[in-house]
Amino acid sequence: MTETDPVYPRALHFQLLRGDTGQLLVSWEGGKLVVVKRLYSIPKEITPTSEDWRGFWEAVEQCGVWSWARRYRSKRCMVLDGTHWHLTLACQENTVESEGLNAFPGSDSITPSDQFNRFLRAIEALAGG
Repeated sequence: MTETDPVYPRALHFQLLRGDTGQLLVSWEGGKLVVVKRLYSIPKEITPTSEDWRGFWEAVEQCGVWSWARRYRSKRCMVLDGTHWHLTLACQENTVESEGLNAFPGSDSITPSDQFNRFLRAIEALAGG
């Protein structure tokens, strides 16, 4: 493998459900990303470039994704139509499974942290913007 070859995940599944803005689903299946950006929309298959993958993995490292806790739950807000997210990610020797309900890594409030928002921007970019 050369520096320009992409590093593919062993597993990648990310789902974000927001009561006010719908959903984002990104899943690595059969060598392609399957992306659903709105509830009930038709899934799109995306093939990220090597540069896209490099940017994504850099963001994963910068956001500390590999050390995210298994669960994040808000102690202050139990609104069920708030924000729910789930991530399964595995690459080389690293693996993480994490989820949150109105709570996020790096935040003590129901507002997503900069850390989570950076990860969200990276996965959206990987999924074609």
